[in-house]
Formats: sequence, C-alpha cells, structure tokens
Amino acid sequence: MLHYLRAFILQVVLGLYCFAAPSGVLAQTDIEAQTEAARAAYIAGDYVTAMDLAVEPANAGIGAAQNILGIGYNMGQGLEQDIELAVLWFESAIENGSAKAAHNLGTLMRDGGPGFAANPVRARSLFEQAVAQDFTPALTALGYMYDHGLGGPALSAEANALFVRALAAGDVAASEPLAHQYLEGRFVAQDDTIARALFADSAAIGDAQSTNNLGIMNELGRGGPVDLNRARQLYLQSVSGGQARAGLSLATLIYDNPEMGSREEQYGYCFWALRHADPSNQEPISGACQPMIDALNAKQAQAAGFFADALDAP
Repeated sequence: MLHYLRAFILQVVLGLYCFAAPSGVLAQTDIEAQTEAARAAYIAGDYVTAMDLAVEPANAGIGAAQNILGIGYNMGQGLEQDIELAVLWFESAIENGSAKAAHNLGTLMRDGGPGFAANPVRARSLFEQAVAQDFTPALTALGYMYDHGLGGPALSAEANALFVRALAAGDVAASEPLAHQYLEGRFVAQDDTIARALFADSAAIGDAQSTNNLGIMNELGRGGPVDLNRARQLYLQSVSGGQARAGLSLATLIYDNPEMGSREEQYGYCFWALRHADPSNQEPISGACQPMIDALNAKQAQAAGFFADALDAP
C-alpha cells in the first residue's frame, strides 16, 4: 500500500510538469538527445534551459534527466528549491539506474537540507549502491563514512581501500582523507612525507581544508622542511577559500613569529575565524583565540575588527 501510494504521488508530481514539455511524443533517440542537451545546458550554467529540457525525458523515465531535475530542486537552480521534490526525482532516477542520483541523494541524506533531517544510515547505503555501479566520486564519499563510522561501524581498512581506488581512478578529492590516515597512522603506517604530498595534491585543486593543513605541515616542518613564508601564503589562500581554521593558523603563526605580521593582524584573523567557524569549530577556535583577544585594549580591538571586516570585503 505504501509503495502504491508513493508511486501515485510520484505520478502526480511528474504530471505537474507535462505542460512544460513540447507537444508530441519524442522518439528514443530524440529523448536521449534532449537529455544530453539538458546536461550541456546545466554544465554551461543555463539552469532554466536545462530544467525545461529535462522535463520531457524525465517524464519518459530517463534516469539522467530525472537526476538533473533532482539537482535543480535540491540546489534551487532553474527551479524553486524544494527538497521533497528533489528527493522524489532522485528516487525515481535511482529506480531507473542512475548511479549519479544515488550519489546525489546520498549526499543530501548525509548533509541534510532546509527542513530535511540528515539520515547517515540511508546515505551510507546509497553511496554503497553508487560504488557498486562504479561511480567514482562515491568511492571517496563512502570511504569518509567508513573511516569516521558514520551511518554504521567504522571500517578504516575498507575506507583506505576506497580512497586508494578513488585516487587510482583520478579522483584527487580522495587525497585529503587519505592524507589524514597517513598523518594519524590509522590503518596505514604513519608517514608525514606521504601526508604532506597528499595534502599538496588536494590543495592544488582548491581544497581549502587541505591548503590549511599543508600550511601547518610547512610551518611545523612535518614531512619536509620548515617554510614559514610558504605556510603564511597557504594560510592566506585557505582564508580566501573561507576556511575558518586558517584564520586561527595565521593568528598562531604571527603570535609565535611576530615578524610575520602585526598584533592587529593577529587578532583580526582570530575575529575572522570566529565569525566564519561552523558550530563544531566555534569552541576550539574560541578557546585558542580568546587569550589573545582578551589582551587587546580598546583601540587595538577596533583596529583588529576593521582588519577582519576587510578580509570579507569584495
């Protein structure tokens, strides 16, 4: 009964969009061509056109087109954001064999969304499904869940194997979590040199967290020589990428090496870090920064605040 009801609801949802599709029934080759055109429009950033083109093939049961509509509703790209509709389209796409949709719905289930609670157990299952279909980006996502015991037991050995597979398949995003395994000696032999190289690979593709971590390796001389100037440069890049912990890294670097910046800069980076930290990082950043902030007089605090404001200026 529940399955029938869900199918009925989905049919109603699909029917709502029939008015947007061109009249007539497309041949299979035309449906495939229209799906590819929708995909090309999405990649080009023309989201409205992408969603318009995806409607008819999605109604015809093409998983790739249904996935595109799921993304549109999930992200509010070309469509008004609606997480419930996004889930319905992703579910339908998964039923039609879309590994990308399994990965996308897994990501939504892992992270949650506006008015949508995270479900790590379902997320883990969806990533496993996408991996079984050889969808490379799901390797790193599933490996992270295995490594941290999200949605099920921690499986560090299996996580390591997934990260290695992902790297071999060209997914550099696996470098960051694999670097942590080497840095901490979890499942693999502890090796700072390998960790530093992996952080460098991830930083090279713009990962702000890896950029900050690579800065720390340079500052402390782990896995290679000490290079304070390089560390400062990497921290600045990470701050530009919005990484709150990089603000703390800069403040600490200047505190330990006064020649690297002024007191106003030091405290300003602390202020900036506290503004941008997510809830899980607020307490550790506050604990590290508060003694520095408490030492400020009123004039210094004002100058540090102006400096923090400037970091967010366009």
